[in-house]
Amino acid sequence: MNIKELLNMADKVVYESTGRHLTDLQSDLLKASYENQTYEQFANDRGYCLDYIKKDVGSLLWNLLSQALGEKITKKNFRQALERYQQTQEILNYKEKKKRQDFSDVPNTSAFLERTEEFGKLRQWILQDKCRLVAFVSFREIDKTSLAAKLVTQIEDEFEQAIWRSQLSTEPLASPLGELVPFLPNQQEAKTQIRYLLQCLCSSHCLLILDNVEAVLQIGKLARNDSEGYGEYSYLA
Repeated sequence: MNIKELLNMADKVVYESTGRHLTDLQSDLLKASYENQTYEQFANDRGYCLDYIKKDVGSLLWNLLSQALGEKITKKNFRQALERYQQTQEILNYKEKKKRQDFSDVPNTSAFLERTEEFGKLRQWILQDKCRLVAFVSFREIDKTSLAAKLVTQIEDEFEQAIWRSQLSTEPLASPLGELVPFLPNQQEAKTQIRYLLQCLCSSHCLLILDNVEAVLQIGKLARNDSEGYGEYSYLA
């Protein structure tokens, strides 16, 4: 952790704990301590009384950090403590992120050959052009499922939520919807109305992959089975 990162982290944890940012003098003292300056050197360089810097500014600073980090912080250990805190937060963020990803149905793509041109176009459509719907059709020489699965592993970090569902049969949308909605933000119960899914997708940056959805998108299929719940798939287009 460099000095800029350390100062930002210290200010962040103190603000979250107290609602106040570090003062300029407190930030300067942290920077000086990072550079192994003594209290005396710091006080002399800035024209302050040594007792004021050591007993007032320094003591308050370490107490603020101790309160924010939940351990005793001193001039000697503050750097290590902040680095431990950062590592802990990274682990927690990673675990939280994995909770927002559901790839239980994604097939193994270890043997899939790279398709540089296709991947480039798909990444552009989804990440740059912000296309809301991308359909894989008429890929005669490419396994569409494997192509989608490989792409997902490359772009999943760009989204708040990433979900893969395989349509193994021609099931009405209500079937997978009951699994999808609770997984999305601020949804605690399964609701099978299409409007709840659309609301969730519109309010979050979510990647939803419906594999083999063509099974219910055959010509005339939706029209014949709208009363059975298949027609709701058309709302996703």
